[in-house]
Amino acid sequence: MVEVKPLAHIAVVGGGTVALLAAIALARALPGSRITLVPCAVPEDALADLAVSGGAALQRLHARLGIGEALLFARAGATPWLATRYRGFGPAREFFVGHGAAARDPAGGFAPEPSLASLLAEQELCLAPGQEGSETLDVLLRFDPDAYRAGLHALARQAGVQITGQAVAANGSVNAEEADLIVDASGSGWVRAEQGTAAWLAWDENRQVRRLCRSSAPAATRASLCDTVARRAAGYLIEQPGLHHTAWTACWVDPQDDARMQQALEAASGAQATQPVAFRPGRLGEPWRGRVIAIGDAAARFAPLGSLNLHLAAAQILLLLDLLPGGTSPFAECAEYNRRAGLLADHAQDFVLCQQGKQGTALLEQRVDQFSRRGWIPELAEGCVPADAWAQLMIGLGFEPGKLPRLRAMSDEEVTSATRARQANRSRLLSAARPYRV
Repeated sequence: MVEVKPLAHIAVVGGGTVALLAAIALARALPGSRITLVPCAVPEDALADLAVSGGAALQRLHARLGIGEALLFARAGATPWLATRYRGFGPAREFFVGHGAAARDPAGGFAPEPSLASLLAEQELCLAPGQEGSETLDVLLRFDPDAYRAGLHALARQAGVQITGQAVAANGSVNAEEADLIVDASGSGWVRAEQGTAAWLAWDENRQVRRLCRSSAPAATRASLCDTVARRAAGYLIEQPGLHHTAWTACWVDPQDDARMQQALEAASGAQATQPVAFRPGRLGEPWRGRVIAIGDAAARFAPLGSLNLHLAAAQILLLLDLLPGGTSPFAECAEYNRRAGLLADHAQDFVLCQQGKQGTALLEQRVDQFSRRGWIPELAEGCVPADAWAQLMIGLGFEPGKLPRLRAMSDEEVTSATRARQANRSRLLSAARPYRV
C-alpha cells in the first residue's frame, strides 16, 4: 500500500474574515502541517468578509473550532438574531422568516402561519435555553465585524498560524511556491485567476442586484432580534442592528439608480452612504483546480439578501475540512469538492433569486412547483438554506403550500381541532416568553 503524505504547507491568502476562519480551521485540523496566512487588502465587493452575520453554517464552524457563544458575546459584540423582516415583498405589508422550525399543519406539512421564531422576533420576545419551545428555535448571532476579526487574529496565532509580515497587493503574486495547497480567500479571486483561466459562471442574465453601498449608524436605544429587508422602487434596503451600531446596506441593479439609492439609504439610516460598489454575481465553475482552491467571494458572489455570503463561505470551509487532501497535486478530492461546492453556491443563489421575485433556474422552478402542489420542499444533501426557511419565504411571497395526502384524508373536524390546539399551545409559549434586552 502506498502511504499518502499529509500536506506539509498550506498558504491561505486573504486579509478578512474568510481567510482567518480558513486558516484557523486548517491549523486545528492539521496540527502537523504548516499553515501560513498571506494578508492582502480586502476589496470593497468582498461581501462575505464584510458581513455582520454568518448563518447556521458559521455556527457549525464555530462549534467545530471551539468558538463558544459566550466568547462572541464578550469579545465580538455579538447579539442574537432570530428572524428577518421583509417589507414590501408579498401580498401582506410585511412578513418574517424565522430561524428554526416553520409552522406545520396537523399532517406535518407546512402551514401558512408565522413560525414561533417569527412571532417572538416580531414582539421582541425570547425564550430561555431549555424553556419549552426553545428547541424549535435556531438563534443565530450578529457581531461587530472589526471586533470579530480582531478576535480571529488572536485565535489564529494561538492555533499556530504563521502570519507573514508583508501584505500582498491585489495585482501581485503569492510567494508560496513551496506550498502544497493555496487557499484563495482574497475576496476578489485574483490568486486563483493567476494560476490559470478561471471560468466564471455569471448570473447577470437574470437582471440581479449587482450594485451596493453601505453606511453605519449608532445602535438604536432598543436592541432588536430582527434584521429588516425593505423593498424600494429601485432596489432594497437592509438594516442589521448590532450592539454598538446598526449596519445599513442598499443594493440595486442599474448604475442609473446610484444617486437614488444612496439618498434612500441616507434618509433611512441618518448617516452618509459610501460610494457605490459594483460586483458581478456568479460563481467559479471549478473553484478547486490544481493546488489552488477559491473560497468566499473568490468562488461565489451574490447580493446580501438573506445574509448568505459568510454562511456560504463557512459551508465551503466545512466542505474542505471534510475533503482534506493528502499528497501533492493533482488531488483526487478536487472533482468531488467542485461538485458539492457548486451545489451549495447554486442553492444559495436560488434563495437570493427567489427574494427578488425571479425564478430563472430549473431547480428553483421545481421547488416552487413542489411547494405549491404538494406542500413540501425538495431536500438537497448539499442544501445551503434549510427547508423551513424556504417555506416561510415562499408563504410570505404569496405561494400557498399544497396539501399532503394525509391532510386531505383528515376530516374538517380533525383539522380544525388540531389547528386550534396548536394555536393555543403557541399562545401559551408566547405568554411565557420574556422581553428581549441586551
